[in-house]
Amino acid sequence: MAFFLIFTLMFGVLANNCFASDSEDLRQAQKAYDVKDYQKALNYLQPLVKKGNKQAEFELGTMYELGHGVPQSISKAMELYKRASSTKSPMHLSVHLTYTNKPDNPAKQFKIWLSQAMDGDNLAQNDVGYCYLKGIGTKTDYTEAKKWFKEAVKQNNDNAMVNLGFMYQNGAGTEQDLAKAAKLYEQASNMNNIVAKNNLGVMYVRGLAFAPNYSEAAKLFKDASDAGNVDALSNLGYLYQNGFGVPKDMSKAVRYYLKSAGYGNAAARYNLGYMYQTGNGVNKNYAKAARLYELAAKDGYPEAQNCLGFMYQNGIGVPKDYKLALKYYKDLAKKRQAMMMPVTSLENYGI
Repeated sequence: MAFFLIFTLMFGVLANNCFASDSEDLRQAQKAYDVKDYQKALNYLQPLVKKGNKQAEFELGTMYELGHGVPQSISKAMELYKRASSTKSPMHLSVHLTYTNKPDNPAKQFKIWLSQAMDGDNLAQNDVGYCYLKGIGTKTDYTEAKKWFKEAVKQNNDNAMVNLGFMYQNGAGTEQDLAKAAKLYEQASNMNNIVAKNNLGVMYVRGLAFAPNYSEAAKLFKDASDAGNVDALSNLGYLYQNGFGVPKDMSKAVRYYLKSAGYGNAAARYNLGYMYQTGNGVNKNYAKAARLYELAAKDGYPEAQNCLGFMYQNGIGVPKDYKLALKYYKDLAKKRQAMMMPVTSLENYGI
């Protein structure tokens, strides 16, 4: 269980715990499975599972769920899916990149923006970079995304600074460079870009590129939240809940989470659900926690899915339902296998 601090513009790349030899063994296991040589697949998967390989845990869980090569066992499948979905990473990052307008016809709009970008329009250059980054109206191409963000940055486009900072932050299409990311966020923050302020605040909390500075983070989150950034609202709640850079104040934490959750912020809903589940700052209410987790899970929020799996497995706040528990664990395990996850935040581990 965890509390989340939101990065607005970030991908979280989870390590898959695979060395080169592990990757080859996984490929061999898949080949064997495809031709229904389940024993051979097991021979490759079981040693990897003992080493804690997440993908192997997921694959073996599938075999137990379906009874392929092993006695069918939903309980064993569930346990393996839970293991595959777990992570000790202290941070989850997300993409929340913004651009001028959401196009009704992405391919057509991309061509228009590209033409404008080539004529030197910095707004279009940022939009083209975003489209290449996310594969909207064109194929994903990090090299092109970085190129167009750089062109827009040359013209002092603050959104492009944030987007290019994202790429350096996460090593997307370039070598990871936290110092460059921080510099770009600072530059955009000085131009009153509220997303940059939020992201820079998270870097101060986590000590990325410089020493942790909770007081500076609190100032940045307050500026961004006052300007309407809902992620920063949730992040302020996180600071008040933990007493980082501000006096510990559970009532303020709840207030900020509630306000952010009211705008539909999935991380705030998750954090608030955790408070209700644990009775931390509020009266314990499992049913309310489950409802908040469900709202966050509908937005694809992985940790909320994990909590719901636990609650349905054990009948906490909801009727006991192993089928639903299995579904939530399995969905989460699949997401953990994806190298880039749209999750927003950083966590304090509890349960």
